[in-house]
Amino acid sequence: MTNFRLLGETGITQSCLIELDTALAGPIPILKATVLTKNEREHLFVLWESFDWPYVGAIIPSGFMSGYGGEGGRGFSLALCMIHERQIPIEHLSIGERAFDCVDSGAFPVGWHRQVDETAKRLQMPITKWIFENHWQLLLERRLWRVQRWKLWNSPMDWPNPAYFVDKFSWDVGDKLYAASVNLTGYARPEMCQQAGLMLRDAWIEFGRVVRSHVPGIDEGIGKDDVKSVLDEIQLPEQVVRNAKNSLASSNRIQHDRGATPRAAERCFNDSAKTMAEIIEIRFSEESDPRGCGLISTN
Repeated sequence: MTNFRLLGETGITQSCLIELDTALAGPIPILKATVLTKNEREHLFVLWESFDWPYVGAIIPSGFMSGYGGEGGRGFSLALCMIHERQIPIEHLSIGERAFDCVDSGAFPVGWHRQVDETAKRLQMPITKWIFENHWQLLLERRLWRVQRWKLWNSPMDWPNPAYFVDKFSWDVGDKLYAASVNLTGYARPEMCQQAGLMLRDAWIEFGRVVRSHVPGIDEGIGKDDVKSVLDEIQLPEQVVRNAKNSLASSNRIQHDRGATPRAAERCFNDSAKTMAEIIEIRFSEESDPRGCGLISTN
């Protein structure tokens, strides 16, 4: 018995990242992570959940590489940032091929636990040649989710394509949509749905502010949070304006509804994203958030 369970598939980067993400978000606290390395470029993670003998935890196998810009390299950089984002200490130890392959298969003998725990050296982030600069910047801005697309596609509430279109137009609006979406599970409690409504309202307010920045000459007397008046000023089809105002009103209702349901909140999310995307297509089809230029490919 090793007391360490194997999570993910060896050599499959996204599988390993998804399992790492699940472990980090799970109910069992991770006390530290140890990177085990062979041949200076192939890596796996040992996640320690207890320091009481015998140790227990999980192994994320070698879907990770370093020294190149492909999926394995991107995945390794992202995994390190995901762990650091949770304020989990990270250590490192280089080991021989046979020992590495043994752990990589899920066999981490009890007799090795203390040696690895006591021999590994603490790493200071960001780690030169391991961390992609773009990943580190996203982490500092609390936007690391932008290169964790499985968090959207595999979530209980999948992002519709219009939401990606809106996010491409403005990261700040996209942040609000993302904050709304993470509350919308199939079993979301009313208070979580209310929170989603609040985030959707804020998304509309942010959208109005971004629109103002792209349209010179809007009446300066319009309040900075007056989305409705901004929409009236930018020459949109009447039905589109009506849809936008209805979506904004719906987000306000959900925000204050103590019996708010996931279905109502999700419908508001979809309607808001769809209408924002229509407005962008009509008036701002050539515009995109400059921070998206050169974004590292998603894993």
